[in-house]
Amino acid sequence: GYYCILGKSAVPVFCPERTYCPINSSQPLDCLAGGYCAGANEQPIPCGGGYYCPARSRSPTDCPAGNFCPPQSSEPQACPEGRFCEFRASAPRNCSAGQFCVANSSSGVVCGVGSYCPLNSAAPLPCPAGQ
Repeated sequence: GYYCILGKSAVPVFCPERTYCPINSSQPLDCLAGGYCAGANEQPIPCGGGYYCPARSRSPTDCPAGNFCPPQSSEPQACPEGRFCEFRASAPRNCSAGQFCVANSSSGVVCGVGSYCPLNSAAPLPCPAGQ
């Protein structure tokens, strides 16, 4: 995309990185959160799942382990208890039976002897007495 400075230039000016320039614009607009602008864009490019894009992003940023980033995220979201989120996760995954997952987990932890962990456990549960 390009923009034309009203009353100053008939020559189109290249739209800089981190901004976008809709058709017939007189100035560049800041790239909105949830999308990125690499330059020469008429519209922001939506951020894909597994990535996040704060305002004025030039490119998507990898979603860190222990967090998840649905499409068009402006920042990572903490992985909830009982779930885990690997690197570039777009959604939390279930913590398997036999494992537990604390908040911000990137993987499950195996339950120890004398405890059990149903599906999506946030912490091990003690085995009932005599079992």
